[in-house]
Amino acid sequence: MKDDGKQIDKETALELMKAFGRFHRKEMEITDPDSVRKHSDMRLLFKLSESQKNGGLKVSELSRIMRVTSPFITQSLNRLEKEKLVKRQVDQKDRRIVRVVLTEEGIKAAERAFASLHERFVVLADHLGKEQSQQLAVLLNKAFDYMHKH
Repeated sequence: MKDDGKQIDKETALELMKAFGRFHRKEMEITDPDSVRKHSDMRLLFKLSESQKNGGLKVSELSRIMRVTSPFITQSLNRLEKEKLVKRQVDQKDRRIVRVVLTEEGIKAAERAFASLHERFVVLADHLGKEQSQQLAVLLNKAFDYMHKH
């Protein structure tokens, strides 16, 4: 805990902890604007949307990417499948593999949610201004890189 040879005080570390905690709680409130879908379901739709061109993802891949257990992914997929947002399909190259892809309705839901989230960040960037927005992005990426390594 050094800053150019000086010890960082406990208050500064606590303020960082509080700020990260506030963002984490706020992040959990982000949902599909047209429903009350869970945050984790929206993350799942985003990940599937990113993989759609490549034929979707296996449950084990989703589990690894999202850093949750396969049973958690299966529960979420069952819920999204009932809503007709995702479907499971056999891999065309290896029929033993089942991949998860978005349905047309799932693609639309992911697009709506992404547009809503993007708009929130446009408004935030407008509030902060270009320079502070860029500084914040640099600092958050630097913080993430540090946390990821340690």
